[in-house]
This record gives sequence, structure tokens and C-alpha cells, in this order.
Amino acid sequence: LHSTSRRQRQMCIRDRNETFQNKYEKITMTEVNTNFTDYNEYLGPKDGNKVIMLKFEVENINNENDELYVSSMSFNAYADGTAVDSFYGGSDKYNDLSATVGKGKKAVGYIFYEVPENAQKITVEYNADFWTDGNTIEFIIQ
Repeated sequence: LHSTSRRQRQMCIRDRNETFQNKYEKITMTEVNTNFTDYNEYLGPKDGNKVIMLKFEVENINNENDELYVSSMSFNAYADGTAVDSFYGGSDKYNDLSATVGKGKKAVGYIFYEVPENAQKITVEYNADFWTDGNTIEFIIQ
């Protein structure tokens, strides 16, 4: 039997400042903090959890379209293979990764997740322009 669905490709990025690029966008994880504590003291993580902070830079390199939409909603995080929730208690000085990026322009922003303190492996997946090429990029955080 042959499947008619398009095969999804996955690429692993293990190092900070390593860039994924397709014909539409370039994405780089530029900063990682696996023990982020600069959050509102009343909105901290649940007992037994911690907050991780990731900073990404996304550049629109598409020669055909004028705009690229990027959002933290395009990312999914996992701790030891189990999905984890986004964390929204960070300080206002960390702008969310959510923008419409013009051709040749960049967006920089932060994404936060709440993960178990004892997590052995933390990964974040990004669906790179899934409307067009179906790539999934996995960033190895820890």
C-alpha cells in the first residue's frame, strides 16, 4: 500500500545559533535559559516545575511572497516525550514571538514553557511553513 500523503521531513538542531533554512525562511534559536526565574512571583510555575526561556530569530527570505507570519503557536514543546504547556508569566521586557515579517526582514521574540524540574530531555518542534513544505524542525534544548 502506498500513502498519498506527503512525507514529512524532520531536522534536528542541537546547538544554539545553528540555523534552519528552507526557501521561505531562516530560523535560529539564539538564546536558551533552562532555569528562567525572571517571572512574576505570583504567576510562577507549579510546584515541581520550572520555566524555560527560548529566544528565536526568524527571517523572511521568500522571493515570491511579501509576508511571512510567525507565531509561538507554531512551536510545540516536549519534556521526556510528553507535551508541555506554554508559560505566560514572563516579564514585559520579553516580547512574544509573533509577527508578520516582510520580505528580507527579521522578527525576534521569546517563547516560554513550563516543564518538570526533573525532565531529562526537552525538545521544541517548529512546523516550518507547513503549508508549503511540511518540514518539522526539532530543537534539542536539554
